[in-house]
Amino acid sequence: MRFAFPAWQATVVRSACIVAVAVAMVGCDSSTSTNFANQLSIVGGDGQTVSVNAAAATPLTVLVVDSFGNPVPNATVTWLVTSGSGTIKPATTVTGATGQESATFTGGATAGDAVVNANVGGIYIVNFTEHVH
Repeated sequence: MRFAFPAWQATVVRSACIVAVAVAMVGCDSSTSTNFANQLSIVGGDGQTVSVNAAAATPLTVLVVDSFGNPVPNATVTWLVTSGSGTIKPATTVTGATGQESATFTGGATAGDAVVNANVGGIYIVNFTEHVH
């Protein structure tokens, strides 16, 4: 047996269902965590002026968060000088409970800009530009 609402009641039922779904969505909160990296951002150390053959004053620091904006611990961050003169150590780090991790840039023997790439899984990438003089 099939039941059909009159046209005006079908609209009311359909509207009630939409409201129920909207209320359920509002009930969700951002305390949910996937623990999977979804974004990588620079926290500090970008744009420094560094002397030739000297370490930068501030470590290069990144933040890894999931799709809900929560910090992701245990994410592997790979660091690489992609252009210019300098080194970055360590080459690989793992985020702590705050989702942050750092590495130290040391200016090379040649003055000019150096670009340091930090990435998570080769998917999420940020670039720091350091000025070696």
